[in-house]
Amino acid sequence: MPSSHEHAKTEWGAVLLRQAATVHDAAVWDVCLLIEAKASVDAATTDFARLLRGMRLLASADATADYSFETQQGIVRIRGASLHALPVEGDRVANTVLYCCDALPDEPPRLLNAASRMQLLSAPGSLGYASTLMDEAHADSRALEPVWQALIESPRWKSVLDQYAMLRQVRELMVHADDLLGAMEQ
Repeated sequence: MPSSHEHAKTEWGAVLLRQAATVHDAAVWDVCLLIEAKASVDAATTDFARLLRGMRLLASADATADYSFETQQGIVRIRGASLHALPVEGDRVANTVLYCCDALPDEPPRLLNAASRMQLLSAPGSLGYASTLMDEAHADSRALEPVWQALIESPRWKSVLDQYAMLRQVRELMVHADDLLGAMEQ
């Protein structure tokens, strides 16, 4: 692939393919659906940015070429046109990506995942505030203002700021393992 693999998902849980053609007695396939198995909604939310980068990587394929991928079933050739047509925006992936999860569907969503909480808590302003709280009975919450300002203005904090919207998108892509089994039995 011509794009960088850095921080992009390069392995997928399962891929549903449709045979597009036969070239020199070998099947060439189109990608229909990408499926990722995750233990929880938090794990899927944390994975979502990597998934989108992986989709962008695949979509950077030359539409006129075929690409070979190693799978558990052997080498599979995928049409570049199929890869090139993959949606790359978070709100457009719903027809191409599913997250499969066996966590209870009624669990209330966390507004911040563990990585975002850690990022906020380890910011210098947060650490300074916590240190003051350890030394004194009261700390001025205005000491956290630089953290909140950076959260709003800095691109470094975009994933934290956009996390709830991303959580909503991920939950829309989620299916429960029992639902998949039920669909296969019908």
